[in-house]
Amino acid sequence: MARFEAKVIDEDGVLRVTLAGECDLAVAEQLSDALLSAVRRAPLVVVDLASVGFLDSSGVHSLITAHHAARDRGGRLVVVNPVGAVATVLDLTGVGPLLSPAPTAPCPSAPSAANPAAAANPAAERGPSSAPPGPEPSLDGDRDEIAGRS
Repeated sequence: MARFEAKVIDEDGVLRVTLAGECDLAVAEQLSDALLSAVRRAPLVVVDLASVGFLDSSGVHSLITAHHAARDRGGRLVVVNPVGAVATVLDLTGVGPLLSPAPTAPCPSAPSAANPAAAANPAAERGPSSAPPGPEPSLDGDRDEIAGRS
């Protein structure tokens, strides 16, 4: 069985769910229960993934299920501090941008003196893979050239 832990802390009406270990099929029910319980208790739930070393599709499913439950109640679930492979999984699945805190909205995981880079760039808190992409290159010129137009 995978090592897993979920701690819930009430921070002035915002629940912080700090996860540790591996979020996989073996703990999916425990993960879902922790997240859904938190969503029922507070309008804003912050899920801290700094200590999560592995996240599979069942873990992603639990996050999305809790996100929908929060949204249905008029609340919000956000994910902070994913690192390494966990950040990559969230980015590749599109869940990272969906659940990341809005850059303009203060969040209990907001930048602190311990993380000054995040103050200048809210995406820095999620790590290098979370930096917003630059503008897409335009292909209009290539299309015109192929079509024989200048």
